[in-house]
Amino acid sequence: MAASMGRDGTTEERGQKQDDLWAQFVGDLRGGSGRPFEEHWARFQEVFGGRQAEDGPPVVWRPSQEQVAGSNLGRWMRQGGFADYFELHRWSVRHRAEFWAEVIERLGVVFAHKPDAILDRAGGVED
Repeated sequence: MAASMGRDGTTEERGQKQDDLWAQFVGDLRGGSGRPFEEHWARFQEVFGGRQAEDGPPVVWRPSQEQVAGSNLGRWMRQGGFADYFELHRWSVRHRAEFWAEVIERLGVVFAHKPDAILDRAGGVED
């Protein structure tokens, strides 16, 4: 299966298409068909050869749906009504204080003194 990864679509979409193609190939391998390394390498080059730098590195490992559902993050996404990780991420960058307050609560972080604020952007976002 040839993969054409042109400059169409967003960076996230291009990278996701490549990641999905690779995940499909790896999933097929799990069926037990032993293939030589040269075939793996050729498929990797076919899928990721034209990857743009802004797409970031390819996914090395992807958990199964069952692993995601059973993880702490999967439970958080389900309880918070997030459709997927990308939706949770978008929410986290738009609602930073709420995100970090939730992280602190879920991790059970105990403070010697309760903080006055979870996030103080009075000095700008860089501070």
